[in-house]
Amino acid sequence: MPELHRSTMKDSTWFPVPPPSTWTRPPFGTFRALLNAERQRRGTHTGTRVLTCYKQAALILRWFYNATSIDILDKGNHISKATGYRYVDEGVDVLTDQAPGLHEVLEHARPTPEDPLILDGKLFPCDRYSELGPTDESDL
Repeated sequence: MPELHRSTMKDSTWFPVPPPSTWTRPPFGTFRALLNAERQRRGTHTGTRVLTCYKQAALILRWFYNATSIDILDKGNHISKATGYRYVDEGVDVLTDQAPGLHEVLEHARPTPEDPLILDGKLFPCDRYSELGPTDESDL
């Protein structure tokens, strides 16, 4: 079970995160390097961003790991809500660029081309359900 560390927010909430001393090790260090490479690819000059790659990686991992809201993350890092969303979106893009495509995953899932591959289950969480609309011709 991860250790609990005090948040930097005024409400003194506790959240489970690995100790900061471990944040230089993979996967945190790898993620930080990927963010840095993305900034270089975009031509971002040093010192033009509010957060360093280290702090941006910490922000994104807190968003993923603890489901911390952007409101808390932006206040804790002294950035605007728009900047917080932009940083998270950039981090998600960096991570998805590393993921294999669907066709590649399906090819590696089958031992031989003759073997059937059965996909079953929910691919992503969804909080919306289809209900008949007021005219019974469209779903809400």
